[in-house]
Amino acid sequence: MDMEVGLITKRSDEVEMIYMEELMNFVHQHELVEEDYGTHFTTDEVFPSREDLLEWVRRVAYRLGFVIVIIRSDIANGKQGRKTYVLLGCERGGSYRKYKDGLEVTVTGTRKCQCPFKLRGKPIGKGQGWVLKVICGTHNHDLYDTLVGHPYAGRLKANEHSMLVDMTKSMVKPSSILRTLKENNEDNMTTIKQVYNARYSYKRSVRGPRTELQQLMMLLDRDNYLHWSTCHESSNIVSDIFWTHPDAVKLLNAFNIVFLMDTTYKTNKYRLSLLEIVGVTCTGLSFSAGFAFLSSEKEKNFIWALQKFRWSLLTSHVGPEVIVCDRDLALMNAINIVFPKARNLLCRFHINKNVKAKCKMLVGSVEAWEVVMDSWRTIIDCTDIAQFDEVESAHWSLKRILQNCMGDLCSCWDVIKHVIILQHNEIKASFEMSLHVIGHTFNVQLYKMLVGFVSKHALILIAEEFDRVNDVGFDSECCGCVLRRTHGLPCACQLARYAMGVIPLSEVHVMWTRLSFSDLSECDSSSELSIQQEWDVILSRFKQVDMCGKVTIKNKLREIAYPDMTTLCAPLNVVKTKGSQKSQTNKFQRSTKRIPSYFEHVDRIHIVNDSSSSLKTPKGKVKVTANTNAIPMLNQFHPKCHPYILDVIDVKADEHCGFRAIASLLGMGEESWPLIRMDLFKEISQWREEYATLLGGHQRVEHIKRSLLVDELSVASVDKWMTIPDMGYLIASRYNIILVCKNG
Repeated sequence: MDMEVGLITKRSDEVEMIYMEELMNFVHQHELVEEDYGTHFTTDEVFPSREDLLEWVRRVAYRLGFVIVIIRSDIANGKQGRKTYVLLGCERGGSYRKYKDGLEVTVTGTRKCQCPFKLRGKPIGKGQGWVLKVICGTHNHDLYDTLVGHPYAGRLKANEHSMLVDMTKSMVKPSSILRTLKENNEDNMTTIKQVYNARYSYKRSVRGPRTELQQLMMLLDRDNYLHWSTCHESSNIVSDIFWTHPDAVKLLNAFNIVFLMDTTYKTNKYRLSLLEIVGVTCTGLSFSAGFAFLSSEKEKNFIWALQKFRWSLLTSHVGPEVIVCDRDLALMNAINIVFPKARNLLCRFHINKNVKAKCKMLVGSVEAWEVVMDSWRTIIDCTDIAQFDEVESAHWSLKRILQNCMGDLCSCWDVIKHVIILQHNEIKASFEMSLHVIGHTFNVQLYKMLVGFVSKHALILIAEEFDRVNDVGFDSECCGCVLRRTHGLPCACQLARYAMGVIPLSEVHVMWTRLSFSDLSECDSSSELSIQQEWDVILSRFKQVDMCGKVTIKNKLREIAYPDMTTLCAPLNVVKTKGSQKSQTNKFQRSTKRIPSYFEHVDRIHIVNDSSSSLKTPKGKVKVTANTNAIPMLNQFHPKCHPYILDVIDVKADEHCGFRAIASLLGMGEESWPLIRMDLFKEISQWREEYATLLGGHQRVEHIKRSLLVDELSVASVDKWMTIPDMGYLIASRYNIILVCKNG
């Protein structure tokens, strides 16, 4: 035992000797030699001001490889012991001090190592300048090889900060801002992180102590926007916001014929969907008529937004004649409720996908291609102003500018505001072009009464139609009169009467003659807006109610008078805007891509199943993905079916459960099942021959038609609705929905 202890002790002494020897070698190799840098700062120069002295000292220090900071300074004010001076030192001087008690140790560190380097600057005489004196010129640490990335050396100067603010207002990317700063100053050491911090500090300084909603309401009121907002029930958290630019109000009242409505997703950190309403001017340019942040895409939210939009139509009691949208049934139902006289059409992109899907279900029939042609003829014949391409491009440009989903409501509004300003500037330029520039093509007798009074875009359409006069003549059937019915401009058979004369201005729709941002008071001067009647009612009610009622009325009026004092709260943050996202399970929620609609999932499945489709991945396979995280009862189905299941609807269990499921999937509510049965009855009646081929004869078709009839007498006696395999073709062709019935 004693032998073992002695052996261990001997080995420990050897290890300690080796360790001490290696430590001394390391210290000897890395021994810091205190070099005196005071000679670099010894100068007889008299600096004109304190700022000039600081600039010279910092420039020399940067060249040597360290940073100078102000340790202490004072200004003489006549009191005893107060003198004007500035004490400078190395940034690594002194020791680290906790700025907050109880602060936990983190991965951060400190540069402080009690460096003794110090300089002192003081004024001489009365305003004759400043001189510099070296107190200690040595450092107890190695100097930096480069100061690139150093936080102090990368600070923005006054002119650089002003440039950053201007470029931030112009929506320039941070990387482009940094590149511009370095191009203007080759000695600039700012990093991209400092650019982000400076942008954040500027935006916070603009808002001040106001909350996000208070800032937004103040901006809307300051710029005279027409805006409304609503809150969730029993809370002051905002749910929906609608606003429109004051100049856009003038435009939408002047050009109130056709509008396009579509929703953009993932534009803000609250996941509020952005409804954009786009109009088109007589010069062929689009403009943003209104915007609405909606908490959900339900019918009631769309109705609220469209009602506010209708209030913007100050000079029109009827509303638009044509509204173009996608296949969002909730939006289409809201349009039918708010604007019942408007023609609700699908845009070219979405109707093309709809027709293609229907043709896939009717493959093999000659009538499939006739459906395509009939659909396009419906578009051409029913449209009053065919400006889809320009309007769709406006919606696309907004999606491109709203680049990510990390912004708040104020930042989104600021981006949209700049877009609107550029739109209106371009529209004004097009108005001036139509008023004062005479095209050489139109400098003839035929267009004498139109030039300067009608937009150039309308003149181009008339000129293209005039080329058909020689082929059409006065024959209206051969002409078709499409331009007159869709645009309100003279068609070829009408222009034939003025071939040797002058086209009168009365032949052109009045919309093509509106070439200015007209004042609304001139458009509707017969009625003058006044709040005197409402104000009298408020005063009368204020006098009658008790103290609690008076406080409520006063608070509501206070929010109108002082919008920056609103008590509205922003929604809860859905997107984490700081720090990296560690979890991989929430990849779908973190995605900034638009959420696909149900019909897009169905169309994608059709493309996958079509072997002749050219939309394939490089490996020849197409992967269909869907958001399966939010689908209830998904585990009750086989895992191989999961990628193809778009949604699972649990409806009331009765003989109409299949129709209830379809109605619920279409957003109509499961109680709308009779409408689905009648709609399917019309479908199978219209395509009787095709379904007879698919279902095995006319007798089977008639049996299904009888089972679909719904009225007060036959509801109780009707057969149990047919099983899904019998109705699958009918359901898929009519609604593009693949329904799976899980018995039991």
